Amino acid sequence: MTNATRWAKPPTPDQRAAQLLAEERATTRDVRGAWVSTILGCFLWVLVGMALMGWAFHTTDKQTGQIAFLGGLVVGYTGLTVTLARFYLRGERHGWW
Repeated sequence: MTNATRWAKPPTPDQRAAQLLAEERATTRDVRGAWVSTILGCFLWVLVGMALMGWAFHTTDKQTGQIAFLGGLVVGYTGLTVTLARFYLRGERHGWW
């Protein structure tokens, strides 16, 4: 018999259980990492938005203050939305949900 006609030996139940456990640990690690990076990203965007809004209250020019305030709102909400959308799409791509 040649190597092409031999059947592969199936893994034992213990080997398969070990393989599934390793895959589960890797998936859990990836999901936790994605959660942590998403939470940190959300905090970052909130801080950037709040910094712009805070600058708006400390400026003396009315027009610059309005631009900074509205810019802080836009940057904060857009950053949060994009960060959460990227997290959701990453989960969809990897089959987490």
